[in-house]
Amino acid sequence: MSDFVNDFEQRFESSLPKDLCSSVLLLGVSGGSDSMAMLSCVISLITNPIFNDKYKNLKLKVVTVNHRLRTEKESLGDCLFVKKFCDSKQIPCCISNADENQISFLAKKRNMGLEEAARFFRYDIFEKIALHENSNFFFLAHNKDDQVETLIQRFFQGAYGTSALGIPQKREIFYRPMMNFTKDEILKYLDKKNIEFKTDKTNFQNDYLRNKIRNLLIPQLSEIFVGWKTALLNGVEKRKIDEDFFESECKKYQWNYSENEFFMDKSIFEKLHKSIKIRLVYQCLTKLKANHRIPFEIIESFCEGNNNFSGGINFLYTNDKVLINNKKNSSTESYFFAIMEESSGIPIKLSTPKGNLCFSEKTFNIKNMVDLPEKIKIPCYIELKNGKFVFEEVPSRNQKTVFIILED
Repeated sequence: MSDFVNDFEQRFESSLPKDLCSSVLLLGVSGGSDSMAMLSCVISLITNPIFNDKYKNLKLKVVTVNHRLRTEKESLGDCLFVKKFCDSKQIPCCISNADENQISFLAKKRNMGLEEAARFFRYDIFEKIALHENSNFFFLAHNKDDQVETLIQRFFQGAYGTSALGIPQKREIFYRPMMNFTKDEILKYLDKKNIEFKTDKTNFQNDYLRNKIRNLLIPQLSEIFVGWKTALLNGVEKRKIDEDFFESECKKYQWNYSENEFFMDKSIFEKLHKSIKIRLVYQCLTKLKANHRIPFEIIESFCEGNNNFSGGINFLYTNDKVLINNKKNSSTESYFFAIMEESSGIPIKLSTPKGNLCFSEKTFNIKNMVDLPEKIKIPCYIELKNGKFVFEEVPSRNQKTVFIILED
């Protein structure tokens, strides 16, 4: 084996968590160059003598996701490519398929782009599989070039705090062992090991902001500013020192949690520096998994003492507490949305600014039937626009029809 390959795999191993040795390790593999290199390195942890049986008890499972955003031949084909490779190495591989148009609907429902909706869908699957497998480690294959692209994108999006620092190498169960490798190094490694990989053709289409950054902006910057990538990454490392301080300060002030709501004594919150307040609010939004991007001016206004509502999130002051919640049944006079799902039986009643929406398997007589269909299928997305209810079916293999009535 070449010196380059040995050096590459030892660099990979040196960055791994110390308590990985006997874990259930999950890997998100798309079939692209980065994830195939990551998978190859993990296999070497178990098979290569240079690691001295350190990882012999490591149990691997690969997860690959079919988002169905490309043709079925391409999208499912990449997943089957990963499955075939894993089968040849006797590694369990799970293919998770999105329903048809599910990502498009999710993007519309959450007011986000297709790329971000696909990411949301993918991470949701990853977290559920990790819970099922009782795994504390889920490897993802973001590399150094991905980090540069993310830093540029978040700069133009006005990112704040830790978000402005780009992709973290570790976040909860997710770990990114390829973060210290460039794309060129990864391609050279795969070439030396004679490992095939798939190329997503959409990476060359400038329909998404990230692709525009990668294909148009970065080549221009590299032509004008020699060494700019190194300077950018070094600058982020310096900023991390400040963010570590702010994070340690935030840990002094703990939110209380109850029924999908975070709260803190008003007297404590009001005395904090604005910078700490903002970071504490972002902590809540992350834990609440906010449906929409919350404008910074909303958060800033809340930290200055004002009640606000945005993207399904309530920011409230009471006499003695500050509250942040995303209770689905909450509403205001100007805006309302909800997702109706069947969990334990048919949902009975949902409070809205225009009255209570009632759902039933059987029809019954209530006078108010203003602008409502007689029946809908659940799961269903409901929104109140310009005083009228809008209903859209959520793509699902098992739709169930129910009656819907509006009562005072």
